[in-house]
Amino acid sequence: MRILRLALALAMLMVVAACASPKRLPVALSPKAVDATAGRIGLMLVLPEKPDTYFPGASCLLCLATANLMHSSLNAYTATLSKAEVLEIKTSLMDVLKDKKLEVIELPDASNLEAFSNLNEPQKSPRDFSTLKSRFQIERLMIVHIEQLGFERNFKAYVPQGLPSATVQGQSYIVNLSSNALEWYLPFSVKKVTNKNWDEPPSFPGLTNAYFQAIEAARKTIVTPLQ
Repeated sequence: MRILRLALALAMLMVVAACASPKRLPVALSPKAVDATAGRIGLMLVLPEKPDTYFPGASCLLCLATANLMHSSLNAYTATLSKAEVLEIKTSLMDVLKDKKLEVIELPDASNLEAFSNLNEPQKSPRDFSTLKSRFQIERLMIVHIEQLGFERNFKAYVPQGLPSATVQGQSYIVNLSSNALEWYLPFSVKKVTNKNWDEPPSFPGLTNAYFQAIEAARKTIVTPLQ
């Protein structure tokens, strides 16, 4: 089932490659976005349903099957990891924004943003969130979108390159809902390796420690610019 899911994802990536969204560069935090007079701000966390393993470079179906077979124990273990520490990122952001005297509205967490249409303009939000303005009576929206959470190991076709690392990857941004303009856009990619032997099933203690270190490093990366 996992191999089939990855195969479908690979096929989808090939289909949409030609019409991919323009690359968005970092946007420095606008002071008015977090000013006490800026109005109510919504806060949404978007993250995978469960942690996963990623094998960039294993770019054919047989390559993916090989990578997954080699890491079957790690795959099974990764899916059991807690996401509670990831939720602390949202808690930290709420505390920081409230310290700035902003009224923060906590929006429901999501596993994807497919309900919102794409915006193919690099200086605007990746998606059209304007409907949330009236729905939640907010002027701005802060999103922490974690696209990759778990463990990553690079491959060259069938051959692993280096050791696995814990990974937390995504973007954090603030959208002005009147225009969908970006008032902050911070891509982040945190990776942590273990200095121990990584292949220690069933509980993989070295990689597990690296996983929680990566989450904490990502939290600091996201929160620090707002302090």
